[in-house]
Amino acid sequence: MVARTFGDPEALAVELLTTARAWDPDFWAWETKTMERHIGAMLLPAQMSAAVLSAFAVIAILLAAIGLYGIVNYAVSRRVREIGIRISLGADRGSVVRMLMATGLRPVLIGSIVGLLVAVAASRFLAGLLFGVSTTDAWTFSGTTALLVLSSVVAAWLPARRASRVDPMTALRSE
Repeated sequence: MVARTFGDPEALAVELLTTARAWDPDFWAWETKTMERHIGAMLLPAQMSAAVLSAFAVIAILLAAIGLYGIVNYAVSRRVREIGIRISLGADRGSVVRMLMATGLRPVLIGSIVGLLVAVAASRFLAGLLFGVSTTDAWTFSGTTALLVLSSVVAAWLPARRASRVDPMTALRSE
């Protein structure tokens, strides 16, 4: 039995059970629950899958940011002498940071563009798995891309900023 109410659904369930038992003493109800709980129970596997996939996505972004940090840090350590020469010849620290960040962010930007194109193409095949989101939802695509690029900017900025503060004399003597 399904009943619609604008009041308290639990109170209606009790009232319906007492009315049904008054009409038929052998009436037996297996379970009473609201439609919200019923639909929530049906959607629980999909919600759990989405939560697990979201956790994996966060871990993937963290691993990508850590990897980019390592790559830029390695590139900076290999270019300490060059950075020292640039700073001693008058390059400002901002241009050094921009140069080093461009080294790390160029592949990220290219990968983001290619990834967006592949995601739009693959979204048609995943349409059956999406709930409440269209296959070409602009907010989803732009939000995930912005999150990836922002984490990459932070991961590239930290070693680049540290390298821009290198003392030119120490950098020139290091090799």
